[in-house]
Amino acid sequence: MNKTNPILLDIPDCFESERLLIRAPKPGDGAALNEAVVESIEQLRPWMPWAQEVPTPEDSETVIRRAHLSFIERSDLMLLLILKETGQPYRDPVRCTQHAKRECGKTSGLYPGRGAAE
Repeated sequence: MNKTNPILLDIPDCFESERLLIRAPKPGDGAALNEAVVESIEQLRPWMPWAQEVPTPEDSETVIRRAHLSFIERSDLMLLLILKETGQPYRDPVRCTQHAKRECGKTSGLYPGRGAAE
């Protein structure tokens, strides 16, 4: 069986829905990620091991820059959900990895109760 090298996969780094801009992280996105995580830290703690400590803006920027590199390598595909009407992040990033599954649902974020697909 011939396996394609993941780095050769053509995966768009940005696409849109009616309400959302869905895109790969890029340097500079750390502040928005930090705001979303800090606002929803209490809801995240029971479910996310990484949410036991409140991240600093520098921590969040580091996460974003590593995610940017991982997206290019195709080893971890973090996608940011941005509300078109406000330009603000919608909830927490969505991740798809080769090594772990994550259900995408109504976990927390700036707009609780509004699922991305709603």
